[in-house]
Amino acid sequence: MAFEYAQKNALKGFSDDKGSAGYYWFVGYMTRHPEITIRKTENLSVSRAMAMNHVQVGKWFSEYESMISKLEVHDPSHIWNVDEVGMQNIYVADNR
Repeated sequence: MAFEYAQKNALKGFSDDKGSAGYYWFVGYMTRHPEITIRKTENLSVSRAMAMNHVQVGKWFSEYESMISKLEVHDPSHIWNVDEVGMQNIYVADNR
């Protein structure tokens, strides 16, 4: 993505042969933006993996679409990525 941006804006320092930004560009970028960190992916728990089926995913998107309509969000830039605490994608039975 950085290479495409550099091409469109005639910025130098990128390899046309490789079509991507290089190692030193990446190191410089990360140095300029210490708020960005590299994270290692984590495995899904068994319960979350089992919940990722067509019905559950469809239900989530249906509720999401309903909420977007209810809040009258017309511009995608008004949607923010926030902490998902309390937003479960699995059904937990009440075992009282």
